[in-house]
Amino acid sequence: MDVISDIRTVPVGEDLTTEETRLSVLRGLERMNRVDFPLAAGATFGLGEWAALQADGTVARPTTTPVALTYLVTAGTDRFDAKATGQVTCVMNSPIVAKSTRYKTDDVIVPGSPLTAKLLGTGVAGLALQTGVQPIHARAISVSGGVLTFSTNVP
Repeated sequence: MDVISDIRTVPVGEDLTTEETRLSVLRGLERMNRVDFPLAAGATFGLGEWAALQADGTVARPTTTPVALTYLVTAGTDRFDAKATGQVTCVMNSPIVAKSTRYKTDDVIVPGSPLTAKLLGTGVAGLALQTGVQPIHARAISVSGGVLTFSTNVP
């Protein structure tokens, strides 16, 4: 028997006109390579977080030390399908433009800034300024009103 979330049945229990600020893909949605990865034990992800690929093929929350194989989560564990399959959907090796509130807000980010994905001080895996030899996962386009617009098309 299929189960439909009560929140999306009539009467609708959520405001569908409210903009989703955790992640909104602006360009590249139709061509982005979506890959479902199994979760490492105890791992959870919200929309717009970043997941680090482990040696066993699972994904886990990255640490404060960024790693190269880290991907943007477009369907996190807060979705029913992810709960049913034990997998999350990530964007893998696709140039997209997106905006998100999942970034280190105390970093001074300007257009063109290289960004890396890691565990932020808030306990969320998001983007922060890249330093030293850390991998670059995205580049900043703009920051306005607490929302970071970025591109994953990194040269």
